[in-house]
Amino acid sequence: MLSRSPLFCLLLLALLVLSVAGCSQRTPPVSAPPAPEPTDEAPDSAAAAADPEAAGENPGGIVTEPAEEWTLPPLPGPEGRYGDEQFPGPEDPAPGEELTESPHDDLDKPAPEISAEEAEAERALVAKSEPTFDVPIEVNDRVLAYVELYSKRIPSRWVHGLKRSGRYMEMFREIFAEEGVPQDLVYLAHVESAYKTTAYSRARAKGVFQFIAATGKRYGLRVDYWVDERSDPEKSCRASARYLKDLYDEFGDWYLALAGYNAGEGKIRRAIRKTGKKDFWAIAKTRYIRRETKNYVPAILATILISKDPAKYGFEFEYDDKITYETVQVDGAADFRVLAESAGTDVATIKLLNPALRRQQTPPLVKSDVRVPVGTGQQMLVALAEIPKDKRVTFQRHYVRKGESLSTIARAYGVSVYSIQQANGMGRRTMIRAGKTLKIPSASGPALPAIAGADGTVTYRVRRGDSLSRIASRFGTSSRSIANQNRMSIHDVLSVGQKLTFVPGPGYVARAKPKAQPRTPIPAGQSVTHRVVGGDTLWDLAKRYGTTAGAIARANGISTRSTLKLGQKLTVPSSGGSNSGVQTAVARNSAAPSAPVSSASEGTVGYTVRNGDNLWVIAQRFNTTPAAIAEASGISTRKTLRIGDRLKVVPGARSRSAAREAMDTVPGDGPLTHRVQRGDTLWEIASMYRTSIDDLCTLNGINRNATLRPGTRLTVRR
Repeated sequence: MLSRSPLFCLLLLALLVLSVAGCSQRTPPVSAPPAPEPTDEAPDSAAAAADPEAAGENPGGIVTEPAEEWTLPPLPGPEGRYGDEQFPGPEDPAPGEELTESPHDDLDKPAPEISAEEAEAERALVAKSEPTFDVPIEVNDRVLAYVELYSKRIPSRWVHGLKRSGRYMEMFREIFAEEGVPQDLVYLAHVESAYKTTAYSRARAKGVFQFIAATGKRYGLRVDYWVDERSDPEKSCRASARYLKDLYDEFGDWYLALAGYNAGEGKIRRAIRKTGKKDFWAIAKTRYIRRETKNYVPAILATILISKDPAKYGFEFEYDDKITYETVQVDGAADFRVLAESAGTDVATIKLLNPALRRQQTPPLVKSDVRVPVGTGQQMLVALAEIPKDKRVTFQRHYVRKGESLSTIARAYGVSVYSIQQANGMGRRTMIRAGKTLKIPSASGPALPAIAGADGTVTYRVRRGDSLSRIASRFGTSSRSIANQNRMSIHDVLSVGQKLTFVPGPGYVARAKPKAQPRTPIPAGQSVTHRVVGGDTLWDLAKRYGTTAGAIARANGISTRSTLKLGQKLTVPSSGGSNSGVQTAVARNSAAPSAPVSSASEGTVGYTVRNGDNLWVIAQRFNTTPAAIAEASGISTRKTLRIGDRLKVVPGARSRSAAREAMDTVPGDGPLTHRVQRGDTLWEIASMYRTSIDDLCTLNGINRNATLRPGTRLTVRR
């Protein structure tokens, strides 16, 4: 044993050396201190309201992302300045971005109190409300306290959200229905943001539905230097619906889903595990969820109660007009001013329609969807095509790196040092610091095309910085000639937006005013195939072919808000419907009325409003428009419908009566196939096809209480 001792010691020493060497190549795990349990005194983070990943694992809910540098490209040139790798990462918020306070930040305050007498009065008022709901509504003292707060204590502040809801509510309800989420849950947007696209919380949640960046990306929202789709009402609404659906699939309860939307599912999982209960009201009595989440659910229930019947709670107001738009693709960078002038609208409108474009311009080097007023898309694309890409942006931004000076930056961008000083309010100062962002003016402003008149003249709208001599040089004529033709002096000061009409010099070719496409009605029962060209929209095609945008969308399995792609082939049906030669297609796309209809005057039917109806839904069923129903019924398009209201409807060609007549003209004696639409019932289908419910049940192997799912095919006997 003694002879082996030195060898044994050497082996131990070798093992020790190997162990130390191995440890030096590994990063030892770091144990984070356990997060403290939430208490009622510690307000919940608004970031967790939309970020399940932040909840639990990141108690603060703040997600930081590494920023990328935006520096000069190695080779100067207009396109070389726009690479994504040359810009900082998404700043939250971006410099100059318009932001407003998020109302749900107030939920971490103590819940409002209500006396027994006030609660009884509010409960009686709720009992008198006529609307029905597609989500359970618990009416307890916590809910009634928020009803009393919103309708009695702060109505003048709360009504602004009600007004703004008119801009988006129809679209929001449609999206929630498509995603299989109760439509009444869209009212959570009032609690989150009061329907403001600019809402921004203390914990960096943003937009109408208050997502933080991490969760927004998880649900498909783009968040980067140029675009922040959390501010996009349509896209963030769809992300919100999908998030709520995932939460409901996990917890099996809409109240817990709402709590998870606010706190993050991690915190709700932990609360359920520690309490052993899956009831929100029971969990709300414990310390396992914070005050903000305890207040969040009753605040939303109170909002639903008021929003479904605001007049009952003393609110008198007019809803904001619904925001409508068409979407076109813009290739490369163009700022809002250029887009507005090309579309014949104003910057405020472009900004309202495109809140996700956070830099007041489209991103460079890529094609971007831009929303413009209905009917202006083609005009904008034509005008924009005549402006060189490097002339479409008034300002660029440059991120200063170490060693750069104003002169080197000015040379790279082809502008003067003085112009950079002016653009950034620097005076005569030339010192700049690394890390600062500078506005870089374009070498020359966008040269907007003039519209050619029939008499050889052009009409030009004056822009900032224009002078008669500059305009004359651009159009190959003289200042005096332009002045004489517009009955002005060559010394007159031009106003931005002023229109000048004049004859350009020889050799100048002005852009002709776009010609309206000829109307090409399609014979009844037939369809045509249209290949999409630049500027086409569903609205334009519907007008050209004498049909509706909805009919084209349904025929091609797309949404009326889908972006059309160049070269895309679309089937355009006639206004009378599709070819009736195929038996199974007779009523497959016919949207049966979801409540009994009765005969009225010739061409008009009477309709009784039922749960879930609004003018848009009813219009879709009868292939007409909300405005037409409103006019026939003598009401406003913004009227809140109540169950039992009677409306007059002039059906389109694919109404119930048309479906019946079409059925009688189909050759053959075999059965038909009906595809179930949202809202269909066995009674309505049987009534439409002049059959019985028992016969439908027998043919399809179902019972009278069967739940009909949209898209299901039912066999119908003649």
